[in-house]
Amino acid sequence: MTAGATGLPAAPFVADFLAGRLEAGAMLWRVHGVHDPATFPPVAVQGAHPGRFTPLNLSDLTGLYCGRSVDAALYEAIGRNAPLPPPGGGHVRIHLDELKGRYLSAMQTSRDVRFADLSGPGLTRVGIKPSNFTEHDPAIYATTVTWARAASRSGFEALVWNSVRNLNEEALIVYGPAQTQAPLKALDDPVPLWFGHGLDLVTVAFEAVNVHIVGAA
Repeated sequence: MTAGATGLPAAPFVADFLAGRLEAGAMLWRVHGVHDPATFPPVAVQGAHPGRFTPLNLSDLTGLYCGRSVDAALYEAIGRNAPLPPPGGGHVRIHLDELKGRYLSAMQTSRDVRFADLSGPGLTRVGIKPSNFTEHDPAIYATTVTWARAASRSGFEALVWNSVRNLNEEALIVYGPAQTQAPLKALDDPVPLWFGHGLDLVTVAFEAVNVHIVGAA
């Protein structure tokens, strides 16, 4: 394998020693719009804004971003273009408008889901650090998405990695055919994030990582 400027190999290899499994009934959380949080979205249109591990450009596969905790789900979905707080202190601001129309749902896996673990020690066996996947720079997405393609071709249904804003939290993406039911089910009614309890959850989570939500009454 040869490594690019990000430290990630340009021709990735995903092996069984990176394999993990979410058992049926495992809890996840997901931030989403008004659509069904357990249905895979349509295939991204050409030139769509890329994500860390999407679009795959593999047939009709798309992905659902989730978190292994409430905070991880919030960090993965909100303020994705906002910078990290500067070294030595200071705050970053995210406007309340970014939360409007966004909801948080508690989810549960409906069956076992096999994932590639990009957060654990298995990566060291291929000379990669988990931090290579958490750089806060969209310029690396062209490389990180190649890992998602390799994982999918190797039979993995999901990826797990450390949250960019808090390395103690784990984010996750589940892959499947566009506009089909994911191996997930929503447990409760979605919680709106731009007011009330939902806004409280966002505020507390982001204050912990020196990010202020501004524009609230």
